[in-house]
Amino acid sequence: MRNMLGLATALALGIAAPVGGAAASTDTPALCAINGDPVRPSFDDAMHARLAATLRDMVDRGIAPGVVMMVEQDGERVFSFAYGMADAEHGREIAEDTIFRLYSMTKPVTSVVALQLVSEGRLSLDDPVARYLPEFAEATVYSGDDGSAPVPLDRPVTIRDLLRHSAGLTYRTAEDNPAGPVYAMRGIPAGPGVDQPPADGSAPVASLDELVRRVAQIPLLHQPGADFTYGNATDVLGRIIEVVTGDTLGTVFERRIFDPLDMASTYFQVPAEDTGRLSSAYVAPPQFPERTRGVMGSVPLAELGAATLTPVDDAENSMFLGSPTIEYGGAGLAGTAGDYLRFTQAVRENRVREGMQLLPPELATMMRNNQLAPEARSDDPTLRGLGFGYGFAVRLSPTETAPAFPQCGYFWGGAASTNFWIDPGSGTSGVFMTQVFGGDVKSYWIEVLRILYSSAE
Repeated sequence: MRNMLGLATALALGIAAPVGGAAASTDTPALCAINGDPVRPSFDDAMHARLAATLRDMVDRGIAPGVVMMVEQDGERVFSFAYGMADAEHGREIAEDTIFRLYSMTKPVTSVVALQLVSEGRLSLDDPVARYLPEFAEATVYSGDDGSAPVPLDRPVTIRDLLRHSAGLTYRTAEDNPAGPVYAMRGIPAGPGVDQPPADGSAPVASLDELVRRVAQIPLLHQPGADFTYGNATDVLGRIIEVVTGDTLGTVFERRIFDPLDMASTYFQVPAEDTGRLSSAYVAPPQFPERTRGVMGSVPLAELGAATLTPVDDAENSMFLGSPTIEYGGAGLAGTAGDYLRFTQAVRENRVREGMQLLPPELATMMRNNQLAPEARSDDPTLRGLGFGYGFAVRLSPTETAPAFPQCGYFWGGAASTNFWIDPGSGTSGVFMTQVFGGDVKSYWIEVLRILYSSAE
């Protein structure tokens, strides 16, 4: 099961390789500006019917076993839909309170908590990572196309680099760069189930502290800040949060995010009383892998055939039911669509509750705006039209595959086909959740956005 899950996650992540190639500029990236009147989706009966029909079609055609989608606008739930199966093998229908593996949708939560510590003066964006994790003091950088002859860093890796994925850290699933295979050989996991025993004879990674130590021993893919590289950076950030607070990541999340936002069904370990709500997870081969490998790559729905879904993590025996050995800041959470919708609303409004901000306004603005210099972005199709802030991808311009997306909208997703978006212009946030590694769910998510924002351009 773990081999299949690791392969599926590699396909779903899709952006583990570095993009760009030039040294990073010191210029401050421009803030995203909304031009004209922003499109405000109308959730009338016709819109409800179109969305529901599209989601039913995805399930009825076998692209996903079931789906939950929720949308909030100006603090009001304006759309909520659940259809299909949470666990087809045991005949359990999906419901609004079904629990999903969030994988990389954990990253925004970790990033927000790190920024809260910045706002309190306990961290600084320009603090060297080595200040909190001394093993990074000896970090080096690969040089040459083959990764030979590591060289010294031009400057230290910083908290800012971890937040915007410009630290030069990768994932074990990346096979097209010199570090990915070394991560795999050293047994560095990318998340729950995305692991294999080390091939170098060392013991398996059994803690977040050990994961970070092994990552620090491998040369970076590029100089800090020079490129965007998706990988274990947010896991390293999670470990820094633990060092600074003296608590486990789960305890910090509960105190700072879950309890204040009433996210009562989000956790690193699904408790015994909630095991019956956990979905099963499936894997499917993508029908058009080259066209859909990018973050927003999609194909017209008419081109998709029926999918073959294979169970890969049974709900009754899932790895998310046991005590987690590692609380991954980059990929470890499970939770419900309703819980995550509350998180997206809090981020958009920058408000935990009446009179209590999530972040100082200047940090909130930085978080949701692109923080990558032009030289660190690329026209590579996997990231076309996108920038990256502190924990969120930011839509900068329309693309052929995703022409309809809210202006200055920010979003991310998880490897098992969970997605969210935040639309600051119209006061709208949404989540779209199922549990399929690989496959073609993403094309349906893009179609949903097209239905909502087709008049955006």
